[in-house]
Amino acid sequence: MKNFKTVRLAFLTVLMLSFYISCANDDDGGGSGGANSELVGTWYMLTYNGEEADECERKTNIQVMADGRLVLQEYGETTTCTLIMEIPGDYTIEGNVVTIDTNLPMVPLITLTFSISDGILTTEGTNPLSGIYGINTWTKNP
Repeated sequence: MKNFKTVRLAFLTVLMLSFYISCANDDDGGGSGGANSELVGTWYMLTYNGEEADECERKTNIQVMADGRLVLQEYGETTTCTLIMEIPGDYTIEGNVVTIDTNLPMVPLITLTFSISDGILTTEGTNPLSGIYGINTWTKNP
């Protein structure tokens, strides 16, 4: 079970990094049909692959900035709820697809599809490192 949690954490990290980078930047700097304005802000995790996030995991967030940057903060339980990692990145948006670049040499570009409905952000994509497909939901209300 601990191994599953580690794989899940790695996948979540890649998904969040991918989303954050893709949503924060635009190649021409002019936005993407209003999608940026909806995505800009801090999004907190609600679910991970259909499983409701626990109290600690709900602190995990993606800060999407209008200038094409993002920051992922991932929280997890060790003995207490702790910030495990903070990863900055850049993003671009084309339609409902975000591409995230963590600028980390071992992490390929991350591509996710996204939608926003009733204040809930849904991200879908495959972890380029593990090949695992995932669907996560996010809210701006912590």
